[in-house]
Amino acid sequence: MMKAHRLATLIATFLCTALPVQAGEVPLGAPHIVFERTDLSYAAVANIGAAANSGGGEGTLTLDGAEGDITLSLLYWHGIDIEDPGNGFTGGNANYDQATIQFNGQSITGTAIGTKGYNNNWGGSATPDKFSGAAFRADVTHLVHGPGSYTISGLADGAGHSASGASLIVFHDDGIEHNDVRVAHHEAMDSNCAPAQDEHWNARLWLDYTGGRAELILHAADGQTSLADGDYRIRVFPGILPNESGEIVFRDPHTDGKPLWGGQSVPRMTSPRPFSGQGLWDVRRFDITPTLHKPGRYYLYGRDTFDMDCITLLAMQVVNSAPGMPPAITPAEHDFGDVLPDVASSTQLFTFANRQNAPITVGAVTSGPAVFTISSNTCTGVVLEPGATCTVAMHCTPSSARQDHQGTLRINWTDAFGKAWDSRGLTYCSGVSEAPHGRLTIDPPNVWFGVVSWGSHSSAIRFTATSTGTVPVTLQSPRFFGTHAGSFRIAYDGCLGLTLAPGEQCVLDVQFRPTPGSGLLVRQATMEFNFTASAPLHLPRPILIAGTVVVDNSGIFKNGFEID
Repeated sequence: MMKAHRLATLIATFLCTALPVQAGEVPLGAPHIVFERTDLSYAAVANIGAAANSGGGEGTLTLDGAEGDITLSLLYWHGIDIEDPGNGFTGGNANYDQATIQFNGQSITGTAIGTKGYNNNWGGSATPDKFSGAAFRADVTHLVHGPGSYTISGLADGAGHSASGASLIVFHDDGIEHNDVRVAHHEAMDSNCAPAQDEHWNARLWLDYTGGRAELILHAADGQTSLADGDYRIRVFPGILPNESGEIVFRDPHTDGKPLWGGQSVPRMTSPRPFSGQGLWDVRRFDITPTLHKPGRYYLYGRDTFDMDCITLLAMQVVNSAPGMPPAITPAEHDFGDVLPDVASSTQLFTFANRQNAPITVGAVTSGPAVFTISSNTCTGVVLEPGATCTVAMHCTPSSARQDHQGTLRINWTDAFGKAWDSRGLTYCSGVSEAPHGRLTIDPPNVWFGVVSWGSHSSAIRFTATSTGTVPVTLQSPRFFGTHAGSFRIAYDGCLGLTLAPGEQCVLDVQFRPTPGSGLLVRQATMEFNFTASAPLHLPRPILIAGTVVVDNSGIFKNGFEID
């Protein structure tokens, strides 16, 4: 029996996606299905593009690792309709309408997730209609019983039909919770070279990260070894600070040494599409873990940069460790509190964990500014196995009173492929005075306002100002500074003119309303709070605020799905 909480997640998601949607109107980040805790396995097959009378459209899916109770099994397949009489393709209707196939000897009928898609220029002049591609999904949960071999056939039974390949994706429960993952499963049929598209595979997805690993898994059709692949780029917002972002570029060849989209990442059968049709199916994993410094909500912007190889994206999964696994540095943020000048604070121990699936080598460990000091370090020079940890101890020694400090702990490391990364944590400390003073403390100390489209605005974020000195303070209006100060506005000010006795609070709300512009970018400013008091002032550190702006925030894929 499956776990109750997984069943609840499955039902709730299907209810949310039960109503049909039009092409290009899928809400931002809305997946086909979400599992909060699950195990994930898949099998795929390539090289089945020949005509049916030449052995095409059939193969064997070898499923490994699908132990325990099977929760859901989804089979995806894709193909095109071409005219090529010399190779057995004739009499088609310019539509790969192969909804019914055989799975393990049983007839199944799939649901079209995309039809009349670009066939990636197959067929030459004999195939004038280049929009014959289609993709199907079938629920085969009742036919999948765990690891083993599963046959597929009939994918090329229709006249003119040539299959690209197939993927079997299995959600299951092996009874071991520490290896569970959260999966947001998306569907598409999006060619990276379809005419009239200005951007390709333009995915905009949310990731709620709690710790551990995170990756994107892409199932795609039509990749060939003979043609060069472009890069696949994933940009992640925000970074450790709200005005930062991280980007990972995956190039050809991929980290396994094989072509990025060469049809070599999954088992090949022996009946390829004629001419250069070797392969034509890939499942690729893109590790984005190094860009995630601390738990929180992230915005993923993925896109393909086309070179010569036309490829169709069919399924994309955002996969991250289920709650319970650590982030890179624990704690990800630490406030050493109020400390007198030239007095060391209490020591905080930070734990650095290797979240990768292979050993990493830890390099230099640094901190700044100078008020933050590393007192011990077991990390530098150590090779950490997956899941292993090391520690860094730090303290803060302010050099002056009435001053707030923000710093960074940076741990440099190199992955198994020799690529250099760094993981960072944030530190805070305040130099304080024992003499009478007016002081204001603001929470939160930094804010990312999320993602908005040009001409739109974010939800208001509330800031709380607390009088933390020894005398009352009278508040003035906050001010924004920086090139993009005009992109932030006070929506509500419950502080202006108030006099707060020590311990009293007030609130104000701020919105991100980006001024006109274009493209994908981050707009940032600092927000400063001023006040008056009858004693020397302890002014709060300027608050860094930022938001991400996109051209179109209405859908997962900017150009919509290829569908009738």
